[in-house]
Amino acid sequence: MSDIKLAILGFNTDIGKGLFDILENENIVLDNIFPLSYTCQEYDAATFLGKNYLIQDPNDFDFEQANLFIIIGHEGNAPALISRAKNAGVQVIDVSGLENDDAYIYADGMNVLNADDLSAEKVIVPMNSSATFLSLILKPLHDVFGIKDVTSTLVESVSSLGQDGASELARETISLLNMRDISPKLFKDQVAFNVHTAVGEIMADGITTHEESVLAELDNVLPEISSNINLTIYTAPVFYGHTNSLTIELNRNDLSVTDIKDVLEKTNVIEVEDDDISPAKYGVNEEKIFVSRIRQNKNNPSKFSMNAIMDNAKRGVAMNCVGIIKLILQR
Repeated sequence: MSDIKLAILGFNTDIGKGLFDILENENIVLDNIFPLSYTCQEYDAATFLGKNYLIQDPNDFDFEQANLFIIIGHEGNAPALISRAKNAGVQVIDVSGLENDDAYIYADGMNVLNADDLSAEKVIVPMNSSATFLSLILKPLHDVFGIKDVTSTLVESVSSLGQDGASELARETISLLNMRDISPKLFKDQVAFNVHTAVGEIMADGITTHEESVLAELDNVLPEISSNINLTIYTAPVFYGHTNSLTIELNRNDLSVTDIKDVLEKTNVIEVEDDDISPAKYGVNEEKIFVSRIRQNKNNPSKFSMNAIMDNAKRGVAMNCVGIIKLILQR
């Protein structure tokens, strides 16, 4: 039995489900769980780790009962809930997408949390899925060989916006197949059978606000090379799984594809595949990143290109949350 008493809003999201899957797979037991939902009815319950727990309304919940609060998504008044939790001395893991000036950005296996960071005064934000995706590939290569330059085209699935994104793609697809007009609600334009070449607002220099945010989070774990990453992010009509096409220029020109494979596979996070990979097969309910088609530039032996797939909910965010829970338990 641990001493963690977890209150969680968003337990039924993809990230929340992935979180409890990982806790169960790794035999991490919590002292108590308080599932929160704005739509719960009296006596509603949810099952986690083999036990039933009564679902409570966040507006009525007494945070004094918990010592850890995970908020997933922006449902309800997230700032007020976070403030109530902090005032009750509860450690907060914020997956709501809010901007917190006092937050600590955490990526599992990439950086550490010390005693000062693990306090109710500071909110811990799991690194976003796209920044996590890049860091888990780039950091081991940089640590061993040094990276000079990176060009990344990262294609996000619609579930990067949560269940609402997946629902919009499904709704539009059904409407278009039945020859009915659509009215985009979440995205600026039609997302079904379409590709969005800019995610976020386009700024004066051509970079988007989302790309800038991903690079800013990467700077927490790769400050030496974050300014040398040329990043373009698309949204494609894919429900789950992010795809990344990378070209990486290393500081050495005496390497081979085998050298790159060896470093990536030693991370225990990345699995190198010989065949083609796709998000439908490799981007759903997976804790690993899958890499394929590693190839060396014929004219510049220091450059290598590759394709990669990652489950954006489970590997991209839920694993970061579990990493924080492990550190709290160690403390």
